[in-house]
Amino acid sequence: VIANSQFTKDLAIEKGVSEEKILIINPGTNPVNNDLDEKTALEIYNNANPKIVTVCRLEKRKGLEQTLLALKNFESKYENFRFVIIGDGEEKSNLEKQVDNLNLKKNIIFLSDASLKLKNSLIKTADFFIMPSIQVGKSIEGFGISFLEAAKFGTASIGGLAGGASDIIKHNETGLLCDGEKHDEIYNSLMKIMENDNFKSMGEKAKNFSEEFLWEKQIQKYLELIKN
Repeated sequence: VIANSQFTKDLAIEKGVSEEKILIINPGTNPVNNDLDEKTALEIYNNANPKIVTVCRLEKRKGLEQTLLALKNFESKYENFRFVIIGDGEEKSNLEKQVDNLNLKKNIIFLSDASLKLKNSLIKTADFFIMPSIQVGKSIEGFGISFLEAAKFGTASIGGLAGGASDIIKHNETGLLCDGEKHDEIYNSLMKIMENDNFKSMGEKAKNFSEEFLWEKQIQKYLELIKN
């Protein structure tokens, strides 16, 4: 049995699959696509400090509701931050209303239909990526592919403890993990990643770590498994 993350492996064991029969092979990724438009991305961020991004389907389990609450507190320290939310989904209208209620319209930008080129450009030029996923019923992130895509561009991430984010985010090294149910923990992570520009060193480590997930290396794991 091949699991795509440690979380998925643990879940299989919980369901009765023998641990000895399970091998973890994470999803792979392609080399960085340097077809970028960083100028347009920086215009969208508009000299913000810091520049924050997420790319996801807008649903409860992404943890964005608590993230917005944390960002309201964060605003008292970094009033010029900008958070670009790339994606669409059933939670979009609720999140837009929350942004209005928190008086954060000047700081939050929703992009429902960004091209791959613009998405990659916004990720690369961001200071860090955030998506502190949570479990909602039986719905949970099995593997944090979004964090891997951010890491390829040298962008550190803040992710959630629930699910498979920890396969990509090495806590205090390539980013930070926190309880996405608690906005105070998200806030503490926001402050920590800004401290001494930690996002820069974490981003560099994330980029180096992402090279372990290139498809040419992941495919070799499958080939070795078949040979054995």
